[in-house]
Amino acid sequence: MMRRNGIVIAAVVLLLSASALAGTIADPGGIIRSGADYANYAIIGPGLTLTFNGNPVGSFNPFTAGFCMPDLSGDSSQCNFENQSGQIINNVSQLFAATPAQFEAAGGMTCQNEINPEAGCGTDPGNALFFPGLGIPFVFETPASVVAFSSTNTDPDFNILYFGFENNHDLATIASTSFNVPEPSSLVLLFTGLFGLSLGWRRHKLAHAH
Repeated sequence: MMRRNGIVIAAVVLLLSASALAGTIADPGGIIRSGADYANYAIIGPGLTLTFNGNPVGSFNPFTAGFCMPDLSGDSSQCNFENQSGQIINNVSQLFAATPAQFEAAGGMTCQNEINPEAGCGTDPGNALFFPGLGIPFVFETPASVVAFSSTNTDPDFNILYFGFENNHDLATIASTSFNVPEPSSLVLLFTGLFGLSLGWRRHKLAHAH
């Protein structure tokens, strides 16, 4: 009975850690999704810095940036990134240069998280997009803990697609981009749960072997 309770507790810890790691498209708005092997992409480097062709990337417009690709209509643009930071990218935040009032006048702004739909996304404070729970690994290594989550992307190349800026591409200008990694406490919780489960199953198998 105690062994079974131990397994249940470990499973609960693992579930909580997964939630900690994981945390409507309209006009205008944005959508983030997985991608692979783009011809031009900005690099997320050590220290979570963003560069393109060796130059730091600060404010940029998806319709003119070299690592973005407008569609044939010119009404949407896909911006490509590759994670070379050496860390798992868990959150991406985009702050637009346009004010919340400008977006409200244009019909508001909503989003959709396609890399991890379960984690959702947000537009607070009205001129920002926030995509949590992405679990994007870095180029040189794909940790087993990331691959284990079927709801997250395992491709270090990914893109953000901007759309709904027809006749007003100035609304698409991004003032800043930031990337965040899972907090150490979440990772400790995750591996504690995994260790507890493996230990519990091992004891369970040994008990039945005798």
